[in-house]
Formats: sequence, structure tokens, C-alpha cells
Amino acid sequence: MNVNPEQNANVSSFHRRELVIDAQSPQINTALVVTPRMKEEARRLSRLGKSPQAIQVAMSRLLLDEMRQDPSVMDAFRTAWEVAGVDIVNNSHLDDAPPATAFSEAVEMIAATHGLLDLLKPDFEMVTSGTDIRRLKAAGKRGIILNLENTTPLGDDLNRVGFFYNLGIRAVQLTYNLRNLVGDGCLEPADGGLSLFGREVVRLLNDARIIIDVSHCGAQTTADVLAKSSEPVAMSHVACDRVLPHARARSDDEIRRVAADGGFIGVLLVPAFLQPTNTGDLSAFARQIEHTIELAGIEQVGIGTDYGRCDVWPSDPSVRYAGQMGGALTEHSFSWSGWRAEHRLSETFEQRGYARWTDWPNLTTVLLRELGLSETEARGILGTNFLRFFERVVG
Repeated sequence: MNVNPEQNANVSSFHRRELVIDAQSPQINTALVVTPRMKEEARRLSRLGKSPQAIQVAMSRLLLDEMRQDPSVMDAFRTAWEVAGVDIVNNSHLDDAPPATAFSEAVEMIAATHGLLDLLKPDFEMVTSGTDIRRLKAAGKRGIILNLENTTPLGDDLNRVGFFYNLGIRAVQLTYNLRNLVGDGCLEPADGGLSLFGREVVRLLNDARIIIDVSHCGAQTTADVLAKSSEPVAMSHVACDRVLPHARARSDDEIRRVAADGGFIGVLLVPAFLQPTNTGDLSAFARQIEHTIELAGIEQVGIGTDYGRCDVWPSDPSVRYAGQMGGALTEHSFSWSGWRAEHRLSETFEQRGYARWTDWPNLTTVLLRELGLSETEARGILGTNFLRFFERVVG
């Protein structure tokens, strides 16, 4: 893709000017800044056999300490946002925690984000409404939408829907990759669909005006949610199976049905889900965007990167946090992520043009230059499509 300097300047100016929303960002507490002390603590906890999720919780707490003790850590965090040019992120606070610890770990992750926002105010705020998004963009500030990437923290207690709403949660992914009390994830060998308990969860999420996200759900669970939900649903970070088959990709029919109900589809940047080999570039992302637009219509498509660690975690095998691949952590433990070798999640993938979250402006270049979208069309994909969906469901 040959772009002259003037075109680059125009794209950069457009990216800075427009509302940019990452519909599923990498975990901001642990992916944007990693200090030497955090790396060493990750090694220590891994040697003790702690789960990847438990290590992530510990790193979220430690980041706050590092920011309080060293202003340069906070500066590095702010710089990552500035270079990325992202205004609002939808950020996860749990994915594959064991059922026994899911509630406490989710609460700790949310508490860490509240602490982060306290340290970063007034430049960063929690987003709980569409009005917040518009106000923050107008004021040149950043915003964080809190989501749960699994309903395991609910346990068997429906009252926890309101509990998490009061903590600021405005989006909930019904499953991660495996089965929970609500339904089945996309990596379960059999998909039994939405459970009776799950139907009640869907009803309560609708009543609370919390976005329902089916990005990781199995096909039958997704179909059941679409039939049950009174509100449009999101696939905040997915790829198209027709473009590149993968267990985490979604079928054309699923994407069409989500869009037909007024839902939102965000295209992700995880290399293993976009490119068939270890080496690739943003042309794979462009093909995914193009196909998703064909299926859903351009007004219901956005970007949920779900990828872009800005620092490198220790590469020694003892630190399982970096890759979070599936399989047993020890002989007598189980990984609740569901990932296995055939899913090809590896730190060795090269994705030229988007290696880190700070490469976000290159995605705008793809929209305007490689795909040739108009500024109005690109504006929608960058942020206003998600904003419109968010305002419809959340308010």
C-alpha cells in the first residue's frame, strides 16, 4: 500500500479528529504498561502455580502501586493512549477464571480499574452512558466502558446482575470459550444452547440496559440469545469464518442475524484468527472488514481489536500469563480458557502494521486508503456505529 506523505498527514488528522472507539480493547490494566517489577512478580506467581487469571488480577493491583511510586509509569500509560489515538475503550474484567474464584477476581479487577481512573482523573473517566462518550470526546478526554467477558462471576445468583451494574458494568459477554451456567462457549465440543438460568440472565440484562455480547458463544447459544433478547446484541470482537475458518470465527448467517436485529459487529485483530500463517499484514484485516460490511451493512460494523500488548511479558516457559494457552497448568489442574494447540494462539505471529495497540492509526489508513471508504463510512466504523448501538441499548 503506497501512500504519499500528504495522504498520511490527512489520514492522521482524520484519525485524531474523529471519535475512535475500540469495541473490545486489550486489557488496559495489564497490556499497555508492564514494569520490570510486574514481570518479576508474574514469574514468581507462575512458579507458585497461580492461574493466568489470578496473575492478571495481581498485575492489575501492582500497576496501581507502580503508578503511585513512579510518575513515569503513569506517563507511559497516557502516552500509549495518545499514540493510539483512541478515545473510548470497551474493556474486559474477566474471561477464563475458575468458577470458584470468578466472582472475587472479577470484583478485584473492577476495583483496580476504579483505582486506575482515580489516579488518572480528570483526563480519564468511566463511561456509563452515550452522553458520557459524547461529552468526553468534546472535552478531549478518554473513557473506559467496563465489561465482563464471562457470566461465571454471577454464580447462581441473579441479584449479581444489579450488583455488577452498580459497579459500572455496561456490557456482559455471556460465555467465554467453555460452558457455564448460562450457556455454551464456542470451544465446547457440544453446544446445548442457552440454559433456563441463562434465559433469566438475558431478561435481567435487558431490563438493566446492559449490552449482551455473544462474541465467544457457541452457535446454538447465540441463536437462543437472539430469539430471547428484547434488545439488539453485540459481537464486539469477531472474525468471519468464511474468510478464514477458525473456532473463534462466526458464520455468515450468525453475523447477518445479529445485524438484522440491529446489533453491532466488531472486527478483531488477533493474528491467529485472521491469517493462516505466522507472517501476515493488515490486508487480512481489510478482507475481514470488507466481508463483514457485505454481510451486516456498513452502519453496524466497527473494530474491537482484542489485541495489541504494548510491552513484552517474560518469554520463559514458567510464565504462562503471556500466552494463556490451554491445557493443564499442572498435572492436577485445568485451564478454563479452552484454548488448545490447534487454535494457534502464539506470541510468534507477525502482523505487519499492527503489532501493538499503539498502531491503531494504521487501521484508519486501511479503511480510507486500502478499502477506499469515504470519510463518512470510515467515521462510522471508527466509532459512531458503536456509539449509536451503545445509546440504543444502554442509553
